[in-house]
Amino acid sequence: MSAEEYKDLQNFEEDKSCASTEISSVMEETKDPPTKPKKKVQKPQKVRRSNRIAEMKKKALQDKKIKELEMKAKLKVGYVFEEDLSLHKSHRVSHVERPERIWSIYLQLLKAGLIDNMYKVDGDLINDENILLCHSEEYLMKFNKVVGIDDDAQEPAPAKRNKNMYHFQFDTYENKWSNHCAKLSAGCVIETVDALYTDYIKSGFCIVRPPGHHAHGSSASGFCFLNNVAIAAKYAQSKYGVKKVCIFDWDVHFGDGTSSIFKSDPSVLFISTHRYEGGAFYPSSPLGGEDNVGTDEGEGFNINIPFNKEGMGNDEYIHVCENLVFPVIEKFEPELIFISAGFDSAEGDPLGGFSLTPAGYAYMCQRIMNLCQETSKPKMIAVLEGGYNLESISNSSEAVVRVLQGEKLPIESMNATQTVEQMRENAKPDTEALEVVERVKSNIGKFWDL
Repeated sequence: MSAEEYKDLQNFEEDKSCASTEISSVMEETKDPPTKPKKKVQKPQKVRRSNRIAEMKKKALQDKKIKELEMKAKLKVGYVFEEDLSLHKSHRVSHVERPERIWSIYLQLLKAGLIDNMYKVDGDLINDENILLCHSEEYLMKFNKVVGIDDDAQEPAPAKRNKNMYHFQFDTYENKWSNHCAKLSAGCVIETVDALYTDYIKSGFCIVRPPGHHAHGSSASGFCFLNNVAIAAKYAQSKYGVKKVCIFDWDVHFGDGTSSIFKSDPSVLFISTHRYEGGAFYPSSPLGGEDNVGTDEGEGFNINIPFNKEGMGNDEYIHVCENLVFPVIEKFEPELIFISAGFDSAEGDPLGGFSLTPAGYAYMCQRIMNLCQETSKPKMIAVLEGGYNLESISNSSEAVVRVLQGEKLPIESMNATQTVEQMRENAKPDTEALEVVERVKSNIGKFWDL
């Protein structure tokens, strides 16, 4: 018997002794005259004992609930990373979307000692049924036919393995493993959703490639084959009954694929901050402008924040987030938030031309987590999209993971020396950020009271 059990037993014996004394006293006071038969006074003792047992059961139930809450509080941030995701690669020329991207992030988290405090989610291939949640049957058939591995070969022949193809877009290469890797990438995010909704993790960080936010329902583009985040959002709704999902895409490029998939869906709030330059910047779509707010029932739930100037950084993102992104998310009250975490908006990226630092990403992540506590406490998963400077994406990923694990700004190890409040107070945004806020408000004002 443990010391704690012995103490409980002692307390019970003391209570029993007290109860016996009280009962004896009651019996003395309630004695009838000798001429009448004595009344048996047993019920008070039984009542007291039954009350004691009921209290003990109630306390045991409370203790169980407390332990469950404590266990949830101890849940770790989940991460998913699979070596097979490296098999999709360009063989002829150096390409910015390369396997080293995910390795640099994973090794950075390992070096920083963060992986040890994270839960490893095992990735798996997505099935066709879940792909069809967002993609057409015609596209899936083509994707399986032109990019799939031969049925009679477990591995492609070396000659074929070293060959790239371009069946979809000139900027989106394929090799013999691309089908496998794209399905694994999407499947990794699905598995993270499962881990989140079965209480294995408290939030998730998906180190996956190929990315997904440029993949439309019926086409591949922009290095993307399957829309990882869009599929995962639909999956969470279909399997776990999630009613409202928010997708915040901070990639430097407009998430045109995600936008098109949810353009008429009021159950998914899609917000994209991106470099636009009047539609001249990739993907050069007019749908990336602030006047695209969704269609039909989805009007007002598709929000673009397009910068018409390069060089946007922490101060500009703080301004648009505080005046547009965060207020809308708060009013929408999502149950699940996905961050399409493209780090090509980071300083030093060869394609982006923006200048966000790890502190900027930490700021956005921490503020969203604060919203999660203030509103309906939605769950959150960050999924890698773009980002092609290995140092930038690894440092930025570390900053996001640190915040997911509970660290708050300032984070000295990331040279982030200001608190959230100080960053907000000291922000001096470029006039482009001030103007884009007003442009966007004029288009979504009738849908959101900002």
